[in-house]
Amino acid sequence: MGLRIEVTGEELQPIIERVVAETLRQLGVKARPAQDDAQALDSKAAAKRIGVSERTLRRLTDDGEIRCARIGRLVRYTPADLDAYVQTRITQTS
Repeated sequence: MGLRIEVTGEELQPIIERVVAETLRQLGVKARPAQDDAQALDSKAAAKRIGVSERTLRRLTDDGEIRCARIGRLVRYTPADLDAYVQTRITQTS
C-alpha cells in the first residue's frame, strides 16, 4: 500500500519556488527579479500614467512615438516604454 500525501497549491508554491531557485543556482543561471514594470497596462491606464487622453495615446502609438504590444484587438503598454517616452519629451532649460 502506497503513502498518499495531499497538499494545497498554496502549500506547494514555496516548495516549487525553492526547487526552481536551487536548480537555477546549480546551473549557474541568474534569475531576474520580478519587476513591477513587467505588468502591461491597457490604454486607459497607460494614458493616465503619462497624462494624456486615450485618443492622444492612440495617435502617439500610430505615429510610432510610443511602443506597444498588439495581441489581437488588445493593445498593451509597458511602464518602461511609457517612461522612456516621457523622458524624451522633457526639455532642458538653460
